[in-house]
Amino acid sequence: MRSKSGCRTLAATASCGVLLAASLVVSGARAEGPSRETGFDARSFRPSVDPRAGTSYEPAGVPTEGRLAFGAFIGASKNPLSLDGRAVVSTRRLFDLTLAAVLTPRLLLGVDLPFVVQESRPLSPAVAGVSRSAGAGLGDLAVQGKAALLTNETGGFGLALLPRLSLPTGDPATFVSERGVSASAVLLADYNFLLAGVQASAGLKLRTTRADLEPGVRYGNEVPFHLAIWLRPSLFKLDPAERNRWEIGVHGSVPAGPAGPFGTGAPGSSLLSPVTLRIGNRLQIGKKRDVNAIFGFEVGLHGAAAPAYGLFLGFTFHPRAHDRDHDGVEDEKDLCPDVPDRAQGAGGRDGCPKVEAVKDRDHDRIPDADDACPDEAGDATDDLRCHGCAIGDRDHDGVDDHDDRCPDERGVPPDGCPERPAP
Repeated sequence: MRSKSGCRTLAATASCGVLLAASLVVSGARAEGPSRETGFDARSFRPSVDPRAGTSYEPAGVPTEGRLAFGAFIGASKNPLSLDGRAVVSTRRLFDLTLAAVLTPRLLLGVDLPFVVQESRPLSPAVAGVSRSAGAGLGDLAVQGKAALLTNETGGFGLALLPRLSLPTGDPATFVSERGVSASAVLLADYNFLLAGVQASAGLKLRTTRADLEPGVRYGNEVPFHLAIWLRPSLFKLDPAERNRWEIGVHGSVPAGPAGPFGTGAPGSSLLSPVTLRIGNRLQIGKKRDVNAIFGFEVGLHGAAAPAYGLFLGFTFHPRAHDRDHDGVEDEKDLCPDVPDRAQGAGGRDGCPKVEAVKDRDHDRIPDADDACPDEAGDATDDLRCHGCAIGDRDHDGVDDHDDRCPDERGVPPDGCPERPAP
């Protein structure tokens, strides 16, 4: 297991390396000038590979159980790409497959592969160098990671680093693919109140190619961000089993230059700051809750790549052992799910560790380890030399031999010696 500092160093090094490599290629792309033959990934929603994520909220930690997770998502959107009220893409239907692996308790790595099921365009002129309409096609493969810097599964503040590398594996005739590599690193901060929470993220995305949607509207590097709030309906006594999680979030990005955010800078740059409002629900399904159903709806608030509206439906499968303390007793039957029971054999086990029987050979209720006379029933005394030993009264004067100053001569309390006349 890596230490927290080790994970931070590894995550930071990997993210910085990805961004540095992409920035070097970006410099070369800039020297060539604008290209009319570059595609553009105009998606507003990209599913997370973490099986516990929803449409807006993603936990800062990494799943503690289960090594692999699988996901499938479908989405449909209206006018997902528009220029000044003109729909470049009028409708789109997408399908995503995800696969993730838990590498360590703080590191997660996965891939996301999108497919364009249908994409229709009412505009005939070429946009971003793409002139033909694509009915279907493959999108760009993305490699996603997560490094949990501060975990907050039991509440409090959490922090995670989310690197992402997108490879040009798709059909550039679609607006779900670019002709070059893009890389991003996002820092996610989350505060967990157990039944509710709030989180925010911001980062940097570098593109190795540029997309000229029209003169003055050129997509390049950007700063992605999001702000989300989540809660469990059990807070209102609507879901006592706590299977649901409601989410609402604002998602978007602003250009990282030369255009400024929200219309500042170059003419037409207002279109380069897409913002959407998204609401969703994550529902745990099945007795073991290994399957999650994810529902989402979003509306565009600003920018070219903000759809008029979009719908999402996804399913994730995360098979787990359901044995948090790894003692062979499932959590559902484990009365002590966080404390391992190391006893041999599973018959009659309740998952709680058994206290070893206290040995007391003389049955005087004084453990042999503390009994000065373990084979002779005795009494408890303050004198460790006699603790657990039988204490008699040889002279039968009612004073125990242990306290009797005259044990062989009948006397009176408290010292056990007889009263003697004054001289």
